[in-house]
Amino acid sequence: MKAIIFLFLLFSLYSANPICPAGFKLVNQNKCLKVYPNSLKHLEAEATCRGYGGTLVNIKNAIDNRAVVNLAANAGASYIWIGVFCFGNNTCYQDDGTLSYSNFASGFSNNACVYMSTSGKTPGQWLTGPCQVTSLPFVCEVPTTLEDPTCLHNYNGFCYLPSHELPQDPLPSTTFSEAIVLCQEYGAKLASVHSQPEIDFIRGIYKGANFSRVFLGGKQFINHIDWVDDTQWDYDYSDPLDNSTESCLQMDTSSRENNGMWSRVDCKAENYFLCKRDLRPEVSMFKTSENSPLYLAPGKITSSTPGTWNLAAFGPYRLGLYFTKFSSDLEIYDEYGNLLNQGTSVLAPTNTATITLKPGGQGFSLSFLPF
Repeated sequence: MKAIIFLFLLFSLYSANPICPAGFKLVNQNKCLKVYPNSLKHLEAEATCRGYGGTLVNIKNAIDNRAVVNLAANAGASYIWIGVFCFGNNTCYQDDGTLSYSNFASGFSNNACVYMSTSGKTPGQWLTGPCQVTSLPFVCEVPTTLEDPTCLHNYNGFCYLPSHELPQDPLPSTTFSEAIVLCQEYGAKLASVHSQPEIDFIRGIYKGANFSRVFLGGKQFINHIDWVDDTQWDYDYSDPLDNSTESCLQMDTSSRENNGMWSRVDCKAENYFLCKRDLRPEVSMFKTSENSPLYLAPGKITSSTPGTWNLAAFGPYRLGLYFTKFSSDLEIYDEYGNLLNQGTSVLAPTNTATITLKPGGQGFSLSFLPF
């Protein structure tokens, strides 16, 4: 065991140069990109990128825009989906929640997905089209990371070590405190999670696993949950329908469609667990945009006043609505105006939905999350 741990620590010495996962190309020293020349609808393309813990490509400046044009054109794609979605109020967001740069052609549609021309008279210009009608090639982007020859699950500067893959005798499930100690033996900590793309990556690790829960490194201190690795609690994917008052955090790794949410569990219960080893000195967090005119996921709404709320998740995700208080006078519509099934858990078919509380309604309490 000590020899194995020594090897893990030995190879954890990393290069400062960014690298990309297998199959992705390093572009401009800051992007890992992969062209998919096969044509898919927008949601299908996003789902493909999410399988790597990524999104459709986010373009931040003219240099990156030109690089993406050249990469896609060399792969034979004349048009590609990119990671931008425009809502009905002429507000557009990239898949990472920002829009610091744009290159739209004159005039674009509302409630539409964005694609790019790579040839013709205006290569590099952005256009909009119907998300679930048009099929196009696309470019995926994942974060750069750092080299570590021993790391099987290398993502965004961290190595993820699921307990069922640790190189020792088959590991039984264990308690929260024992999991912390076992992670430390590999130079790691019980995992904290800080973004939806990171959740997507972890979901991929456990795809097909024969167990449905793993410990994360979250534990209640006084009256709130904190990460035991001392990182900031800056993203919350707690299951809104979880009523447990226990102190430790676990992640749903089951095969259900909207898995990945977190729930409370007894710290003395036995569980598989996930360790996370830092490969770099600085932590890069996923940040969402502020001052949005929409209600952007993740979020919560409680109201007894009649009204209408427009809810949205960023382009790569569908929208999940979870009611802890539900009113029969509440109507929920998808982006096409179709009335959705009513209930405490509603999964929208796309990334937008509208809820309306009619006069005389009893009020509601809602958490809405991307999935």
